[in-house]
Parts: sequence; C-alpha cells; structure tokens
Amino acid sequence: NKWNSGIDDVGPIDNHLFCCEHNKIKPNTTDDLKLCSLDIKAFSLLQEKYGGGPILYSLEPCDICHDLLIEYNKKRQIEKSFVRSNDRMYLYPNESWRLISSYWLGNWIKFVKSVDLSVPPPGEINNHIFFDEDNNLLPSLQRIEHYKGLVPVVWDFFYEIYGGGPVIKRRDIDIYNN
Repeated sequence: NKWNSGIDDVGPIDNHLFCCEHNKIKPNTTDDLKLCSLDIKAFSLLQEKYGGGPILYSLEPCDICHDLLIEYNKKRQIEKSFVRSNDRMYLYPNESWRLISSYWLGNWIKFVKSVDLSVPPPGEINNHIFFDEDNNLLPSLQRIEHYKGLVPVVWDFFYEIYGGGPVIKRRDIDIYNN
C-alpha cells in the first residue's frame, strides 16, 4: 500500500512479510495481500533508490512450504481429534496422572490452533526442567503454572509422537505427592 500511495518517502522495499525461507511466496499469502509483479529492471531501479528486498522471481506460492503446510494441517487435525476424544478430567481405577510441563503443553496448543507455518510443533516433551542437577524436584512448582496432569492415553500419544520426558506419574495432580 505504501508503494501505491504516491508518497515520496516510502522507505525500503520489504518483501519479508510474505517471503518464505526459500525466497518464494508463503502459502495463502496472496489471498490476503495485493501483490504485483515488476520486471527486473524496474525492481532494480526501485531497490537502488530505496533499498530493501529480497527480490522475488515469481508470485507463485512456494511448493515446499505448501506441502509442509498440508502436512502440518493433517498433523494438527489428527492430534486435536485424538486429544479431544481421549482427554478427561478423571482417572480410571489403577491409573495415575502423567504430569507435563505447562510450557510444553502451551506450545502444543499454539501449534494445533495455528493455521500457517509460523508456529512449529513443540518438539520433545521437557519435564527435566522440574529437576535440579541432582535429580531432586525443584521447590515451589505450582500446578497449572508449571505443570498439568494428563491421562495416560494422552501422555502416551504425545510421548510416541514427540518423545522426551521423563515420565512423572502421580495419583493426584501434585508433583510433590508420591
């Protein structure tokens, strides 16, 4: 919009908003933005005068990012569906809660709610953050703020996909209650 407004001082060209790491257009970007193409000579003159970039050689979406977005969206749907179907607020007899980092779980929620590539999967479960170098629980860990409880089937699902750990089993959702 700055470049179409007729203002003389528009600042440097900034294609980073819709440019992926492969120097092509991010998937779904052209739906939201009005993009136009320039021949290379016109772009070079503007770039010389105003600076910025990067130069894009096509307005076609990146095939690599498009395929990754399709893969992520399938992954998001599978994971959301499984957790919705299997999560519950109670244990069956002989089950124990599996405690998990609230930070990790928050990153997973951001990932499954995302609709683009800006939020990656959360990576390995990291419950090591609850322990000191002697493998003793850190003091003052708070339920919800630092950890949450999962039913075994949801923990096992996450663990199979993301790995990490360690597993922390408790009959109550209290990290200090063995």
